[in-house]
Amino acid sequence: APGTLGTPSSAVVTITDNEVGAPTITAVTPNAGPPAGLNSVTISGTGFVSVTSVKFGGIVASFIPPVDPNTIVAIAPPGTVGSIVDVSVTTVVNTTANTTADDYSYTNGPIILSVSPPSGPSGTATQVTITGQNFSPLLSVTFGSTTALNCTNPLSTQIICQTPTTIPAGTVDIRVTTSTAVSPISPSDQFTFTGAGGTTPTVTLLNPAIGAASATIAPGAIVITGTNFTAAATVSFGGVPGTGVTFGSATSLTVTPPAHTLAGSVEVVVTVGALSSATAGSANDYTYTSGAMPTVTSVSPATAAINVAPGTVTITGTNFAVGTTSVAFGGLAGTAVVVNPLTTSLTVTAPTGTIAGTVEVIVTVASVGSNTTAGTQNDFTYTGVIPVVTSLTPASGTAGTSVLIAGSNFTGATSVTFGGVAATSFAVNNAQSITAIAPTGVSAGLVEVIVTTPSGSNVVLGSQNDFSFGSGQLFTYQLFFTWNLIVYTGKNNLDALDAVKGNETPPNTSTNDISAQVTAIYRWSPNGVGCTGGQPQCWLGWFPNGASIPGANDFTTLQNGVAYWVAVTATVNWTILLGP
Repeated sequence: APGTLGTPSSAVVTITDNEVGAPTITAVTPNAGPPAGLNSVTISGTGFVSVTSVKFGGIVASFIPPVDPNTIVAIAPPGTVGSIVDVSVTTVVNTTANTTADDYSYTNGPIILSVSPPSGPSGTATQVTITGQNFSPLLSVTFGSTTALNCTNPLSTQIICQTPTTIPAGTVDIRVTTSTAVSPISPSDQFTFTGAGGTTPTVTLLNPAIGAASATIAPGAIVITGTNFTAAATVSFGGVPGTGVTFGSATSLTVTPPAHTLAGSVEVVVTVGALSSATAGSANDYTYTSGAMPTVTSVSPATAAINVAPGTVTITGTNFAVGTTSVAFGGLAGTAVVVNPLTTSLTVTAPTGTIAGTVEVIVTVASVGSNTTAGTQNDFTYTGVIPVVTSLTPASGTAGTSVLIAGSNFTGATSVTFGGVAATSFAVNNAQSITAIAPTGVSAGLVEVIVTTPSGSNVVLGSQNDFSFGSGQLFTYQLFFTWNLIVYTGKNNLDALDAVKGNETPPNTSTNDISAQVTAIYRWSPNGVGCTGGQPQCWLGWFPNGASIPGANDFTTLQNGVAYWVAVTATVNWTILLGP
């Protein structure tokens, strides 16, 4: 029979992190958003290690666990129009202090998300594209306090203007005014005037730096890395203009070199206004070779969703010699290049894209050159944003339960699954809402609800896409050293050894394996069931090593609703899956 129930005891353990200090927030980008929330917000700062929560004005937000201690991406929760809230980050060490750097505004007015290019010379009307939200109906755009020139508003998310010519060197904020509001100031709206005449551009890298010589066919596009580039930049190769110059940033340009008949090296020069990059050194040397140029005739698959690893892509063409050195997707390097022995096809792991749009696939062969970019045969398209699940209503139920899935980017959803099982049916209500019917064939427990669109599937950010089948919920007993009296509320007829090892079906990954601490489990049989020798009442026992104990084990499974005495050798937490 069990002994006397001991007095539970507990101890408070203080954990001190001596390596990571209290977290701080230095910027929130964007620092404003719509009252409906669900937009992505990047939080910059320090000490983002072991993050336990992110809040907007005290409201818990979904977030992606940070990959570095300086950045967190969170999904803004809904808020009240006109309110300004503090964003806070809590780690195991502390919570960020409130400062103006963590302010976030809810507004239906205009919001600036990016400015391209972010700089340009004073005294010159530089064309600038402003990207954001709610730009219509547009009333005015100002750089600092000066009105911009020749503004057009082709989309509610885009404005194209020319910079004023009277602003001296320095950084100013761009403000967009509509009939409803003025855009808030943020780090995303800044434009830097570099002074009269601008700043001399520099070239530090060409990728690739080689192409095939040909009288008629231009080599493939290349990416130029350097400084002080603007959208008005031009590029020449040995004095001959390149074509298709595309401004990426102040440090990146994409351009197609001109066709060139003779093998040899030429200088690549970037010109902005009256200023041109230097020609000294080898960083800006581009080499035309007489070797056979590789060509691309098809790319399969030719699409992938942004922010999702595309996987293996097969490229078909010619002259893919074993010496193939690189395959680039819009300037982003692919990996694991494998060339078919016939040199007419290769496979490559495509890089993950972060911006929706079509890029060109460029194959570069050592000392041979890169393929032509004429036509669409080497196009690769990164499609829209992946869906985000923020809540399930209800978050538990059985097969046939109608579940409202809230989130964003649901347009064109192709499937909804519960623990990998396709929903019985689903309907896309709008981009933020789906109604799905929970399917049969799902085991009791917590499962992930996954929405898939042509752009990809939602990532698991936390518990907001957890659905509890059956009871499917977890409960934790705290067992203290010596004897503990509990009423078992877990799954009925569960093998006792499985229960203490956490081996429920489906596996309960939250359960600690406490089998090493359990010495015995007893229950009272008031009606003689399980008793030996015709006893009307008796104690029944179970032992982890009961095979060597005479008379044990008197029971092998745990019953829901039955009281048990559990003896353990040390204080432990025992998590069970609720429900019969």
